[in-house]
Amino acid sequence: MFNISIIIAAYNCEKYIGRAIRSCLGQSLPKTEYEVIIVNDGSQDKTSEILKTFEGFYHGIAGIKRIDLKENKGLSIACNKGIEASIGQYVVRVDADDYINEKMLEIEELFLNMNKEFDAVACDYLKVDEHGNI
Repeated sequence: MFNISIIIAAYNCEKYIGRAIRSCLGQSLPKTEYEVIIVNDGSQDKTSEILKTFEGFYHGIAGIKRIDLKENKGLSIACNKGIEASIGQYVVRVDADDYINEKMLEIEELFLNMNKEFDAVACDYLKVDEHGNI
């Protein structure tokens, strides 16, 4: 069983989805401790094609799931579909145009394990442009 489930809801995000997925797969935790669930929310651009290339590139990594919705249902429904498919103790939501620090899961899991009275945590962020400039 995975400790953490990362949910990425994707709708027409061909420009950024690859970076988001790579950042999730590049975490400092062993790949056996977390899963990445990508919900393609009826994208009309090349998002689906990009997701197919990741399936081939990361073939054999057990922690990747893909859910395809035939039509756009919106962020809430897409995220809920991902949560329904998750098996992790903790759920992390990552937007399709975000990327996360390689230590994020490790730090948040450690904090939650040490602070059982917390139901949720959030991390700070840096806003960057399409060239990666802060």
